[in-house]
Amino acid sequence: MAKKVGAEKKREVRTLSQAVGAVFTELRMQKGWSIREVSDRLNYVTNTISAIEMARKSPTLRTLEALAQVYSVKVSDVILAAEKAQRSHR
Repeated sequence: MAKKVGAEKKREVRTLSQAVGAVFTELRMQKGWSIREVSDRLNYVTNTISAIEMARKSPTLRTLEALAQVYSVKVSDVILAAEKAQRSHR
């Protein structure tokens, strides 16, 4: 059986890092991509993508731009979506 592309449980989004990670997870799931597929497209190690999605690591501006580009979205849209998710959690 194939491994699930994304987590099914609701992600905690108390911090902006958590919210950004959740936005990138959602974008990846919408594309139907695994973390490995994203890391291959960006030439990043899978642990980096996973750590960003799980908010164990904050992306640099360069990485934020690269991730936004691979998902065909603007960095500002990612930040706005993350801020909205964070506000709705409060």
